[in-house]
Amino acid sequence: MKILVELFLLIGLLGVDAWAVPTPPAPIPGGTQIGGSLRAFVDRDSLSYFAEAAAVNETGGRELKDYSLGVYYHVSPAFKFGTVFSRDFGLRHNEDWTPTNGIWSWNDSNGRGETLVALDATAKAVVDFLPGEDWVAEFKTRYIYNSFNDNRTLMLRPGLTYFYLREGSLAASFFIRFEYDFPLNYGAEAVNEKWIYLGALYHLCENVDLGPTITEGWQTWNRPAAYAIKGGAPYSITTQTSTYGLSGVLHF
Repeated sequence: MKILVELFLLIGLLGVDAWAVPTPPAPIPGGTQIGGSLRAFVDRDSLSYFAEAAAVNETGGRELKDYSLGVYYHVSPAFKFGTVFSRDFGLRHNEDWTPTNGIWSWNDSNGRGETLVALDATAKAVVDFLPGEDWVAEFKTRYIYNSFNDNRTLMLRPGLTYFYLREGSLAASFFIRFEYDFPLNYGAEAVNEKWIYLGALYHLCENVDLGPTITEGWQTWNRPAAYAIKGGAPYSITTQTSTYGLSGVLHF
């Protein structure tokens, strides 16, 4: 009889865990982050090959790492298109809000690798109406596929760069860029990420540029399907961060 009672109690407890209404996540802390990136470009006629490594020590104990390889074809000085292959660690998705032993929490994704493939098209144009003669506007469109969870994202990134010349030679460049990420087959927001990039690159020598960057970001997460099926209330959590970093560029 004692064994039967314990069995019924166990079944009852499992049933409570299985049907209990899940709790939404608490606000994700924003704040200041530190990061950096290094890019290398190799130009061969109309083709440009590049490699990039980037890392950000994010809030909440997250560690984001990105390693990318890509190639661009320059149709003209004003337009190029190409493809980018990336291996990322530390990304957080809506589905990372999951239960463990009946307790809902965020998965630790710091060591989880994800493969992304992107198609990229970038158009540039000289801006004549601004003071000086060395302003260039840029508009980047990128379609991103994440093979880890089948997520598809459309990224739009307009930007403006000022090239500072000294005695006819490039001495430095200063840029501002605005990024908007549109989730195409996931999430509940029309735009789930927004970014503003500010930076400067100083031309140290023929093949090396180096400079500081500031990135202001807004990332939004919504309830995943497994959470909704269990009756969890809708939620939308947006985290704002400011990332200060250093960027290096090598040209070969």
